[in-house]
Amino acid sequence: MNASEEKKLLRILREAYTLNMYIGPQGPRLAEEFHSDFQILIPELDGRTGEVAEVRWKQPTPRGPSRPAGLEREPSFDCRVLDITGKAAVGKVEVRRGGRLVCTDYVLFFRVAREWRVVGKIFHQHLGAAKGP
Repeated sequence: MNASEEKKLLRILREAYTLNMYIGPQGPRLAEEFHSDFQILIPELDGRTGEVAEVRWKQPTPRGPSRPAGLEREPSFDCRVLDITGKAAVGKVEVRRGGRLVCTDYVLFFRVAREWRVVGKIFHQHLGAAKGP
């Protein structure tokens, strides 16, 4: 694995992805790390099953926040796995609140014109994550 590419992806996960997913959109500067066709597959959350969420960072939709209900504004993040193969990559990100694991995200990347873009996400919300600590 190329250390330079790994650093780029970890920076995107830390500075763009986690801020936009869990802390709130930070404006057009960070939106450029997301591909225009970015999608989230919601396996099962709040009664929704197998839904593909429409997400447009430069023009937010009225669907509400993409983070699970009850998640604090300042969760902690840890990238447990980063796997790069050519122009494709995946990162496994663990999201914790109050020391408790609340979500595991699988973030998909694709390199477009020498730049990495976040193209999709699927996640698992851990049992009891939406309830308090």
